[in-house]
Amino acid sequence: MKAIVISSILVMLSTLAHSSSSIKGEFKDSYMIFNSADGNYQFKLDGRIMLDFGTVDSDENPDIIADTDFRRLRLSIKTMLFKDWAAEFDLDFEGNEVDTKDMWLSYMGIDNWNFKIGHHKPNFSIAEVTTSRWYTFMEVPTAVEMYGPSRRIGVSANHWQSGFFAGLSIFGDEADVNASDLEDDNDGVSERFGYSFRAAIRPFNFNSNDAKRVLHLAINHMLNKPQSEDEDEFRLRSRLESKVGDYRFLDTGNMGNVDDSTVNGIEVLYLHDNWFVQSEYFSSEVSFTNGDPSFDSTGYYVQGSYFLTGSGRSYGFDDAELGAVKPANGQSDMEIALRYSVSDLDDSGAGILGGQSDIITLGFNWYLNTNIVIRTNYIMADLNENADGDGDFVGNDKVNMLTARVQVMF
Repeated sequence: MKAIVISSILVMLSTLAHSSSSIKGEFKDSYMIFNSADGNYQFKLDGRIMLDFGTVDSDENPDIIADTDFRRLRLSIKTMLFKDWAAEFDLDFEGNEVDTKDMWLSYMGIDNWNFKIGHHKPNFSIAEVTTSRWYTFMEVPTAVEMYGPSRRIGVSANHWQSGFFAGLSIFGDEADVNASDLEDDNDGVSERFGYSFRAAIRPFNFNSNDAKRVLHLAINHMLNKPQSEDEDEFRLRSRLESKVGDYRFLDTGNMGNVDDSTVNGIEVLYLHDNWFVQSEYFSSEVSFTNGDPSFDSTGYYVQGSYFLTGSGRSYGFDDAELGAVKPANGQSDMEIALRYSVSDLDDSGAGILGGQSDIITLGFNWYLNTNIVIRTNYIMADLNENADGDGDFVGNDKVNMLTARVQVMF
């Protein structure tokens, strides 16, 4: 399957390169882009290779090991059609399996509006919607992994001006969920739909889509239902901000008789040339159909970075998220970063003890050019007695990880 997909894309690129002199190719923001002379069509190739490796040390679980692996092997096509339409076809080959990522169609024919349908990330959390190309750290914070809906099949509508952004999404299952598969006596249910809303104001900004100075304040709200093949079960869990140590110490286990989960969040982002600070806070409630007390949990993080060289990060007004790092004039950029995150999945009143983590991460990123990045993270995780992976590990642990990533984008 991988060979067929890759060969088809290479043939397509070769055809574009030789078909007409009116098609121009360029590298921009790490993408390979082909544009028609009339500006009506664009073909953008998005390839990502991320190789992760490192070491793991645990006080209470000496048998856990470090996993060297390709974190992402992505190949996607992004297109613009007749100026007003866009589409994306995106696959990931991590673990020698084909996984559906972005598969959507969008309409942009109304000024400052974007309407999207298909498999994509709903409007929720700046850390969740920011592309993995430009993560500050190798992974998102624990709270974002726990609460983020990932990609879902649904529809979204976004509107923006220089001073604000608002986005609404209605979504169902992930693309690979099949409730009609009756194996293991799982009858499934009809697909259930949730929604999310994200709104941001920008009281201080420069009015351009590559802003280097901006204050961003946002709120999030999401109602999520168990996916159809999960019947009425729901689970919150997270790794310790690394897949080199690929273990989910924070884990509620499968919670049954779930009606829905609601998550509220706030975001703060301040970007000023070489500096940036970003923080989010989440509060979640899982409600049950059998009258059991609701399960409440929280999580937050604060992170920031400073570019030793170069001009820092960019910010996109149309999606209210961080954008590309663009080393100037072929010079490399270097970034130091610090993050503190806390997640709490313990609720004794509901009888669910999924554990609590306090994590400090130090990061260093070397942007050799627009297409090649070297990342290193040193992670120090302090876990309480209930952070035992739903009984798979010993709690009350301290886990340290030194991890690195070689990242190539084209």
